[in-house]
Amino acid sequence: MKKQIQLLAILLISNLTISGQSLKPLREQIKDKYSLKSGIPVRIVETIKDYKNSGIVERKQELIDFSQNSDTISRSRYDSGDLEMLHICVYDQKNNKVAENSKRRIKNKGWITLETNYYYDKNGLSEVKTTHNVDYKEIKISTTATVGCDSLGNLTDSKLYNSDKALILHETGEYDYRNNSWTYSVYDSIGQLRRQEKLEIIPTKKFNDKGDAILYARDSQEKNKTFYRVDYKYDEIGNWVEKKIYQFRKEGDNILNEKLFQTTSRKIEYKK
Repeated sequence: MKKQIQLLAILLISNLTISGQSLKPLREQIKDKYSLKSGIPVRIVETIKDYKNSGIVERKQELIDFSQNSDTISRSRYDSGDLEMLHICVYDQKNNKVAENSKRRIKNKGWITLETNYYYDKNGLSEVKTTHNVDYKEIKISTTATVGCDSLGNLTDSKLYNSDKALILHETGEYDYRNNSWTYSVYDSIGQLRRQEKLEIIPTKKFNDKGDAILYARDSQEKNKTFYRVDYKYDEIGNWVEKKIYQFRKEGDNILNEKLFQTTSRKIEYKK
């Protein structure tokens, strides 16, 4: 039984590690620096409420702390005074993400940690190295993804290898800039196509006069029918301090089943 549980844990961690180095999310992960429109933040306290279909409202509070020059940003969450989650991102002078470390506490068990390092060449991202560790199971998984980019810096090729340098996964991205679309393809270790999607290069979104997204699709697939509408409240220097997200389905021009999906309020401490 213990061996079965450990095998399931290894499969779960492997999938999490692979998804973290996958070409599709990597396009956004290396650009996701937390920033404000105005002012220099020192700390932001976010209170997030998720509204479930069951009627349950899940509440969590997270602290976002910024280094003096904002090249290191940490996000943490506590439960009854004990650290529950910590996520740290480090950026270079060009705002490229160069390191990402996260740890999450599993109640009554221990910690799961993920360490990722990003490397760049003249075209953009070139390599991603990840180590995933489950301390209470004594499981450690290391993988390396070699990445290729086109002249615009968009990711075109990713090969994921395990610690023995055996190929696990091969992904490609083919871009049609004229039509704002790209084809994402996934191949297994023996070159068989396992998945293919056609996506938008720049996802279609509607913005308000402050530049914040107020209407967008759940993902950039062509046939997506789930959308989000967002309402904001702002402080005196133009940063949002309250955000309400509504989820709905769209059939043609008809909006169906709109409901409150998530609210986020934030208290921003600015550098004086």
